[in-house]
Order: sequence, then structure tokens, then C-alpha cells
Amino acid sequence: MNPLISAASVIAAGLAIGLASIDPLHVRPIAHAIWDPHFGQPAVEAFTRGGAPGPVNIAYSGVYQWWYTIGLRTNEDLYTRALFLLFLSALSLITGWLHLQPKWKPSVLWFKSAESRLNHHLSGKKLY
Repeated sequence: MNPLISAASVIAAGLAIGLASIDPLHVRPIAHAIWDPHFGQPAVEAFTRGGAPGPVNIAYSGVYQWWYTIGLRTNEDLYTRALFLLFLSALSLITGWLHLQPKWKPSVLWFKSAESRLNHHLSGKKLY
């Protein structure tokens, strides 16, 4: 995935909800989280049957569990990861720009060698 898109997603998630407020060890993942500003605590109490813990099953996207697994536990961790992804996207843009410059253009013999092309492009993929 493009690091710029990944960074934007991580920043948006960090701004939307505090990662520390989510308890991924005790909350089941679902396909997506539903955030309805009109469905607040009074609505939860109105739709809850007597003795039931609640009418809704508190669950979040599996992304939060994945972040918790790889060590992202706070919003600061998310923002640090986002800055790193922004750095990678800038690096990718610079290397893409260098590919278009005549000064850095390789010779025709270089294109005929599949091994050198493969090594060149795989070395860039190892960054991600």
C-alpha cells in the first residue's frame, strides 16, 4: 500500500478516537465501528432490557487489535508511525522523480539485464 495513504489512515484513526481508550483484549473485532452521535447513553438506556448489560455489542474493527499486537498502544505511537510513513512517501516521491531525470537514466544494456532490474526494484520494496 502507498505509504502516504497509510499515513493518512493512521493519522485519521489517531484523531478520531484515543487508542488508549480502546481495550482490544476484551473487545471483539467486527468489520467496522459504527459511530452515531444521536445514539448516546440515553438511547442505550432506553433500548436496554432490564438486567441486560446493553442493547449493543461493543466491538471495533480488527485494525485496533492488529495495532495493539505490533506494539502501537498510544496515540503517540500512532503519530510516530504516521511520521515514519510520511518520510517513506517523501522518499518514494524523490526516487520516482530521480527515475525521470536524464542524468540518472541507465544505459540500454542495463535494461537488457533482468537481474540488475530485479535487484534494483526489489531493493526499493525491501523498505516497505
